Amino acid sequence: MKKKIFWSMLLLACFSMAYAQKTDKEKADALKFNEYMVEVIDTVYQYGVEWGNKAVEYKETKTFHKLSFINRKLFEYLERKQLEVLRYKNASDLDKLKIALIDFLTIEKLIVQSSMVRFEYLDSQSSFEEINNEFENLKGIAQFEEEYMGKLKALQEETAKAYGYVIAPKRSN
Repeated sequence: MKKKIFWSMLLLACFSMAYAQKTDKEKADALKFNEYMVEVIDTVYQYGVEWGNKAVEYKETKTFHKLSFINRKLFEYLERKQLEVLRYKNASDLDKLKIALIDFLTIEKLIVQSSMVRFEYLDSQSSFEEINNEFENLKGIAQFEEEYMGKLKALQEETAKAYGYVIAPKRSN
């Protein structure tokens, strides 16, 4: 009787391990989605760097209206990528990661709409106190964005572990 139970448990353990293993295609698809996700996030980051550099450049001359071009480009990119991610075909157990990317894009759109666009209304009549307040508001929002990025990175690492791939360390520029 004990042998029968032992062999039954062993068989069950083997089936469980076999079921839990991801196929090569599933691993490749998960890795491909992760790479896509990194590309999207990097592009958003590059837009942010461009916007930040221009905002600092326009601070002295108070010509923030020139930021509208970057704001529009970034917002259009975010909308396009949100739709693209919604249509992205992937394994259902990657939905958590997919939703996290959609949430990231939504947060970025809100940042553009609620904070970055506000700079366009600053002009030569705006005091440096008003301008500095907008920069301070943006710093607070950037902190929230950074906290969300931490959660997103943790989810990426969890997914990488589940699918058996390693996330490359961040490159320094």
